[in-house]
Amino acid sequence: FKSETLFEIVNTLGEICKKVQESSKLKSELKETSQEAIIEVFEVNKEKFNKN
Repeated sequence: FKSETLFEIVNTLGEICKKVQESSKLKSELKETSQEAIIEVFEVNKEKFNKN
């Protein structure tokens, strides 16, 4: 390999790692937000759920 090629590979791998980390963070935030929304809907409508 030429040093240029290695540099490009390292940059590409770095970008891939960065995107994976961003994706994991977004998934975690989405999951947390979804759970909060479900709990809120349940709490707001608790009486309706209990009547049925």
